[in-house]
Amino acid sequence: ASNGGMLLYLNHESFKAVHVSPEINEIKSLIGQRNVLAYEVKRAAKARGVTIQYEDDNTGRKEKCINVQPATATVLPDLLQSNHSCERCYMNRECMLSYASANNGTNSHGALLQHFTGHLDEVELRYFREWDRLIDLEAAVSTHNIT
Repeated sequence: ASNGGMLLYLNHESFKAVHVSPEINEIKSLIGQRNVLAYEVKRAAKARGVTIQYEDDNTGRKEKCINVQPATATVLPDLLQSNHSCERCYMNRECMLSYASANNGTNSHGALLQHFTGHLDEVELRYFREWDRLIDLEAAVSTHNIT
């Protein structure tokens, strides 16, 4: 095990490498944040609007029956309270699109929502929900052998 590591700061103007030796409380905090992220990723990865049931056929075998319901919004964590953090986030465009497609209305992030999704109407947001759901269905098929 190592006592430290290196942080590399990159931007369009320069780069900077810094050697760091984190304290135990900083390591615990990083592990906690990693666990929160892992939980949210797992929660969002569940197939939405798909149920699998097994029904007996006439031969006594169980037949797989897949039911597909209308698309629902992706389950994502809540937006950060700080509008400032979201303005500087590298995922703000995708995050605001997902938030807008979930029909969550506006909040303190109204300016960001307007900037990234103000030009989209309800038909386009519904298309995004369907497209996003198809990606989830494809992932479910590849990991659960659904045919």
